[in-house]
This record gives sequence, C-alpha cells and structure tokens, in this order.
Amino acid sequence: MKKYIAVSISLLLSIIGCKTKNKEQEVKKEIKTMVKGAEIVTEVAMKDADTYTLKQLWEIDGFSMPESVLATPNSDYIYVSNVNGSNPGFISRLTKDGKVDNLKWVEGLDSPTGLALHGDLLYTGSSSRVDVIDVEKGKLVKSIVSKEAKTLNDVAITKEGKVFVSDVLGGKIYTIEDGKLIKWLEAKEIIHPNGLYIDGNNLIVADFAGGLKPDFSPKDYGSVYKISLADKSITVVKDGDKVGGLDGIEKFNNGFLVSSNPNGELYSINKSGRSLVGALEKGIADIDVSENTLYAPFLFGNKLIAYNLVPEKWTRLKTKNDYLKYGADNYYGEAGGMSVATSDGKIKGEFAGQQLSGTWEWKDTYFCRTSNLGDLDLGYNCIAIDVTNTKMRLTLDKGTGLQVVYVKKKSKK
Repeated sequence: MKKYIAVSISLLLSIIGCKTKNKEQEVKKEIKTMVKGAEIVTEVAMKDADTYTLKQLWEIDGFSMPESVLATPNSDYIYVSNVNGSNPGFISRLTKDGKVDNLKWVEGLDSPTGLALHGDLLYTGSSSRVDVIDVEKGKLVKSIVSKEAKTLNDVAITKEGKVFVSDVLGGKIYTIEDGKLIKWLEAKEIIHPNGLYIDGNNLIVADFAGGLKPDFSPKDYGSVYKISLADKSITVVKDGDKVGGLDGIEKFNNGFLVSSNPNGELYSINKSGRSLVGALEKGIADIDVSENTLYAPFLFGNKLIAYNLVPEKWTRLKTKNDYLKYGADNYYGEAGGMSVATSDGKIKGEFAGQQLSGTWEWKDTYFCRTSNLGDLDLGYNCIAIDVTNTKMRLTLDKGTGLQVVYVKKKSKK
C-alpha cells in the first residue's frame, strides 16, 4: 500500500515522525500555519525508486534571464532563449562542450521562452506570438501573432510538424493552423500550462500551479498531465500529482524529468515512482536532456549548467556504526528546511523558521529519535534508513510507514 505525505512538511515528518494519526494531523496543521504556503502532496511507493545524482560537467554565465535550452540531436549546437527583462530578447547558440558560439545569435525578439525544432525551423514562444527562426541562416523568418494569448511559453512539435504552444497566464494550449494560432485546449484541470512534451500519441503538460500570486509564485502546486492528441482526454501522469511550480519537462529513462522553478528542485517520475534528483537553485526553468546529459537554464542566475545524470543505488544502514559512517553529521533536506543528526546523539536543524531539536539512539536496525519543533513535542519513532552518496531515504515505523527522500546539503557551519 502506498503512503502519502505533504512535501512542504515532509522534512519534519520524516525526521521526527508522529505517534498517532491524530497527532500527525495536528502537526500537519501546525506546520501548514507556520509555512503559510500551499500543501504539496506527493506519493512515494514503498519500494526502491530509480534515483540519479547530478555531476556537473560545465557552467556558462553571462546570459540574460535564460528560460529554455534546446540541445539539437543531430548537430553540436545548443540554443538558449533569453527573456532579457523589459528589453528585446534574443537566442544564444552554444556548443555541447560548453563554449559560447554566438551569445546574441538571433536578436530583436519579444520575450523568447520555450524552444522546439522541426527541420531547419526553430520555434519559440514569445509573449503574444510565436517566432520562427531559420537555423541555417540564423534569421527570424516569421512571427505568428495572437490577439488572445497572454504569455506564450513552451513549444512542442509532433513528427508530422503539428505545433503546440502553452499559454501560462492565459491557461490555454494553442496550435498553429494555416499560419494562425488557434486555441486547441482549455481545461479546468490545467490552470497554468507550462512545459510541453510530445510522447507518442500524447501531449505531456507540466502545469506551473493551481493559481498564481501577484509575484508569480504558486498558490497550489501543479501536476503533470497526459492529453490524448486524438480525443483530448486528460489524465494525471502516475506519481505526477502536485509536484511543484512546474516549468520544464523532458523524457528520460522510460519516464520524465521535471523542474520545479520556484524552489529549484528536479524530480524524476517513472515506473518506480517519484524521486527528488536534486535540490538546485531557484529559477531552474525549461530543461533539456540529451542521452545522459541534463542542460538546465537558471532564469534568475543568468547561467546554464550541464550535468551528467548518474544512476545511484540505495544501501540500507543496519548498524550504528553504519549510520555514524554514512549518515551522521551530514545535513539533509529540501526546500522546506534541513536538519542533521550528529554523531554524539543530537538532532538539530531548522524548518519553516522554527528550530528543530532532539536526540537519537540506535535500536536493533533502526534510527530511533525524540524531537521538538519549537515548543511542539513531536514524539518518538524508529526509522529505517537508506542512503546513496547524495541522498537519504527515511521510512517511519520501522520501514512500514511514511517514506521520503532528501538530498545531502552543505553544512550550515
């Protein structure tokens, strides 16, 4: 049976646990009040999920609000869209070994975001229009303008050349017919469609959020949807419900990689479930994957980073010595906070602005601890611990309860 937790409170629940169901609900209510944010629900299968770590290959800065990256499959070039604030946007051209070929390869665009290539034509969503660029000539050849669209963003194209474009603020998905932008879909389930990907006979959509605040942060985190190209029927991708403020989505390892822009997290969603691949910087936008290389633009960091996606294996820690060697004295966490269990038996950290404190001991094959968050007593629980080189997985109630995965963080020393 699968268990459900709220990611915004999962750091607390996984490390400190709850003694009873009623106590768990009290804690969730308390933490939701403290974080003053939306509850982000995730589902984790009680089995080994495929997990990856990111090994940085190279980094390039000097961009101006890079929103999307496209690594062409049959050439050495990478294209990066630059929103460039209130100034005219532009497209950069790079090589796959991390060198800038032409920073302002094509200029004079509006606010270019998502990118897709079909033949020699590069399409980009650009505010209320779609710009089409001839990659051989490096020139804008036409712009398709919509009087209705608000913020055209990502682009996905079928093998036959049918173009789909998301309108994040407008809440619609458009297609191009006879040289015009035509509304293809508007659905109550998908409020702010962002990332798009064509997967066979389906359009995969990463919804940014269930609502936007004035600062464009999400009120309620978005999900990954599958839309039939044949009849427009909509289903939630398995383990893709309430992931985050979603931006880019790409096919990887018989599943998908999806970026959560506001909190800088990257998730893998595949047949084994959902797992956190990396907790990166805020503003990770429309990613691309080529073989085992991830290209990630950071909208607010004005940079592009290439990572190698390296598979990891879980190791169960069965003794205190195992834990002292591989788990103790390391900070683990996610966007909501982080904590550490020190080798001298103490627990400390911070969550939602509240100080976490407690003690731990090793019993049989489990990490057992008692903790407090501020003035709130969070009880006692024994936890099964699994680790990789970069992550820790905690399963409450001696391996039968709630389960969550966290990324190793830098020490706060």
